[in-house]
Amino acid sequence: FPSQVYHLDLNRIASNFRVRNLGSRHTSTCLVHMYEASPKVTALAKDKRANKNPRVFARALSFVLDFSSSSFEHLLVDALNAMDVVNLKSKADNHLFVNLVGESENIVLDPVVVEQITVDILKRHSERIAGLGISEVETRIVCCLARDSPPIALR
Repeated sequence: FPSQVYHLDLNRIASNFRVRNLGSRHTSTCLVHMYEASPKVTALAKDKRANKNPRVFARALSFVLDFSSSSFEHLLVDALNAMDVVNLKSKADNHLFVNLVGESENIVLDPVVVEQITVDILKRHSERIAGLGISEVETRIVCCLARDSPPIALR
């Protein structure tokens, strides 16, 4: 999947971490790439209180045709299942990045509705997220705010 690698936003990780590929899992809703990341000395020098231990960055990439509560929840569960299978050594500061790409660029979405759906589903799965040591879940979707507006990225 080399042509899709830019969707993983790995440059955001590589600036502060040494990254080791843990493999990927293909599910019915997404492709989940997992990386073990150890903080670079330069990053630790900037923040003396930062966690020095390795953590896992999971990057779930989904080519969705629509955005709905059920489709987002199914994707989240698939990503969490993939993280379960990897047998995480780190139980703190792990990250999950969900990037919804594809036809969504042409979909008109209300950012408030997207945020509410995302928050509700994350709350519903909060115990499992905490159990996997995930400290941050980030979602990105490109959509339009109106039929005549250009696509924008919601995070």
